[in-house]
Amino acid sequence: MLFRSYWVAACEATRRILKRAGVPDGHAWLAYHGLDPDNFPAPIKGNLREELALPAEVPIIGMIAYMYRPKRYLGYSRGIKGHEDLIDAVALMAPPYDTSIAAFVGDAWDAGAQSYEQKIREYADQKLGRRAIFLGRRNDVLSLYPDFDVAVHPSHSENLGGAVESMMMQVPTVATSVGGFPDIVIPGETGWLVPPKDPSSLAITLTELLANRAGSAEIARRAKTFVAEKLDIRRQT
Repeated sequence: MLFRSYWVAACEATRRILKRAGVPDGHAWLAYHGLDPDNFPAPIKGNLREELALPAEVPIIGMIAYMYRPKRYLGYSRGIKGHEDLIDAVALMAPPYDTSIAAFVGDAWDAGAQSYEQKIREYADQKLGRRAIFLGRRNDVLSLYPDFDVAVHPSHSENLGGAVESMMMQVPTVATSVGGFPDIVIPGETGWLVPPKDPSSLAITLTELLANRAGSAEIARRAKTFVAEKLDIRRQT
């Protein structure tokens, strides 16, 4: 029978799923969500640190994501973006990085997730105290990134996600090894990957990254060049 349907995947993981489902070669295409590199300004540090009155020596570990309530009907107790995993990881960090700040940007995705957001805030207060800072929903995200010493995307499931933004803003980027993240976050070349739902591994990676600021900055510079070339909307077909 002639296979008449065509599918367009937005990352390699999705394309592999389509092929396993029986979609023949030539009917499962790959097309990334494109970006315009000109929409990302040159990083200017200082805005967030001035807002929070944080000295330069205090590391800021940033996460930018909405909060989606857990799909409890599937047995999940944590949200898909992994906020609690990052909280646990920062709590595990040893000296001299046990003073690191975890800055969360974003709020409940919808009204139904507001109680879940409150639970995340309470959990962070329990584990990190004043080291957890919640900035809520912002419309100046690109001006916040430059003060992140590292951006973390601890999702349990994802396409390319927010890793695109942090890499384009030349922030050292750590993501989980799920979905489309491995398409752009290449360990040792453009960023760092950790297993999902594994705060211990994340804590170790964050510590190693912060201990080598010069090397991390060089990887972040390479990451911007890589992502800008790979996802340039003018190259997408």
